[in-house]
Amino acid sequence: MPDLSSFDLTEILTSPFGRIGIGVLVVLVGSSILWKLWKWFRPPKTDEGPESAPIIRFENQPEKHVGFSVHVRNLRSRLAAVVVAPLDGRTIVPSVEQVPGLVDKFVPGLSRAIEEHNSIVKVWPRQYSNAGFGHALVRHVQIPDDEWRGSHWCLVSGPAFLREQRCVIGFVIVADSPNNMDLIRVESDGEWTNVLRVADS
Repeated sequence: MPDLSSFDLTEILTSPFGRIGIGVLVVLVGSSILWKLWKWFRPPKTDEGPESAPIIRFENQPEKHVGFSVHVRNLRSRLAAVVVAPLDGRTIVPSVEQVPGLVDKFVPGLSRAIEEHNSIVKVWPRQYSNAGFGHALVRHVQIPDDEWRGSHWCLVSGPAFLREQRCVIGFVIVADSPNNMDLIRVESDGEWTNVLRVADS
């Protein structure tokens, strides 16, 4: 039986191999604690992002709307749908009921178009960029035509910043005549009225 009286724990711990062993043990214990803390405090995983956006499907070509209209680059049109999404994690996601008031701040009168044209209103999950949002609209809005270009349909998308609230807005437009506009991307929230306006005729 080995003589335990000669066993010197202090000598082992202060040896080079002992110090390495203690260092490894401290790293392992610290990593385990940090991992548990990260799992505890991290936000719940969600399916947010462009690919998780719901499909908006239009089966038939809508009839021309008589009276109040939306003009896209002076082309008389109807507002088929409005999509709003937060652009960062700090933005408070607007409700569907708040969307008309939000879009009115950038293009006055659009809330009336939503009402008169019976437009679909959707709030999408968080998007990563203005450019990515435009591409997501093209993929997730299904129209009766095979292609956007040359059809009556087009999309207008861009940013909508209200103080600290950063959103993106997309409009699904049905023009009175075929066009080649497909996706129009607004680059800043001050440019909306250069592309969209509302009129009584």
